[in-house]
Parts: sequence; structure tokens; C-alpha cells
Amino acid sequence: MLLDKLKAYTSGSHQELEKLIIPRIKQATDKDAYRNVLQLFYGYFKPLEELVSKHVDHTLLPDYEERRKTSALLSDIHYLCGSQNALKLCDDLPLIGNSRQAIGALYVMEGSTLGGKIIKGILMKNLDADGSKGFDFFGGYGDDTEKKWSAFKQIINDRFSDAETHHEILAAADNTFKKFRSWAEIN
Repeated sequence: MLLDKLKAYTSGSHQELEKLIIPRIKQATDKDAYRNVLQLFYGYFKPLEELVSKHVDHTLLPDYEERRKTSALLSDIHYLCGSQNALKLCDDLPLIGNSRQAIGALYVMEGSTLGGKIIKGILMKNLDADGSKGFDFFGGYGDDTEKKWSAFKQIINDRFSDAETHHEILAAADNTFKKFRSWAEIN
């Protein structure tokens, strides 16, 4: 199954990214620090989503528009600071030139919704917040997060069952983690 291969293949890069980002999340004890975390994610996800959108549509992933992360990030940033003045965007992105590479990148982005539930709890505690506003991104799909993840897994396992396509997906997912880590190191 492709998903099992993705998890194993990207494990090291995923862990390296988490080692860099999780401490920032745990140290976000005020709105400014939380805003910086959101801007870090926005700066990477916004241009990445634009690349992915060139190769994914409703025929490949029927609910793709619902899965886009940029609007939730902007909503949270706007709630915290009232505007989104000149948000810095990453220009060192993974190669996304076809649907297989786009699915590799989406694996990383969709996977962030699973950890988002835990992160949201940490942030709400740190910020002494009730979570009703400002946590759209880390809230993922709310009560539907597991259901959406399962649907995503099913689609990629069904649509990309040919082992020849797996290498391209695996490489794109791993590179997506690595490029995000590079972005986080400088921001």
C-alpha cells in the first residue's frame, strides 16, 4: 500500500521537521509567538498549494477545495492581528510538475491535520484560549478529521496502486518535508 510506503520513506524527514517546529509551538505562549507559527505555515503552504492546485482537481480528489489550508491560516492570522500585511512566502519549494508529485506534497499537508488536533490543544492551553476563534488551521476538519484522512488514504491507495508511480510520489513527499524544514530554519 502506498500510504505505508509514504510513512516509512518520509519518516526521517518528518521527524527532522517536527524537531524544529514542535518546540516553537510549545513555546508559543502569547499571541505574537502564535502568529509567528501561523505565518511560518502560511509562508510555506500558500505557494505549495498554488503549485499543487495546477495538478489536482475534483476528478483526482473530489473534495480538494475543502482541503486547502491557506484560507484557514489567513483567518487565524487575521483574527490575531487584524491584517495580513506583507506575509513572507517561501520560494524554495519542492518540484510539483504532475499529479503524482502533487499527491506527495498533499500527503504532507493532509497529514498536518492529524497532528493539528494535538497542537491545537497545546496552543489553547498555552494561550489560555477557548479555541472558538483563531484555531481554524490547527483545528483541521474538526470532528471530521479522521474521516477526511481515511478518505484521502483510500483515494491515494486506489488511484496510485501502480508501483511505478510510487517512486515519484515518495520523492515528492520527502522533498516537501525537507523544503519545509529548510523554510522553518530561516524563519
